[in-house]
Amino acid sequence: METGYTSRGEGLAFDDERTVLTAEGPGRYRIRVHMRIHDDEDAGQDFLLMLFPGRAKGTIRLR
Repeated sequence: METGYTSRGEGLAFDDERTVLTAEGPGRYRIRVHMRIHDDEDAGQDFLLMLFPGRAKGTIRLR
């Protein structure tokens, strides 16, 4: 999935892991999320989050 994000200069925080994404100052960005589900049901999931400059506001699903 990829979606638009407008930064006011602060970081974007995810409280469950105390993870903070920071942009290079105020402006419009895109956030791309990749998810991997492990075959073993106890292994869980991995996420990769990428933040990069971009003007588009909509959300798209990537395959």
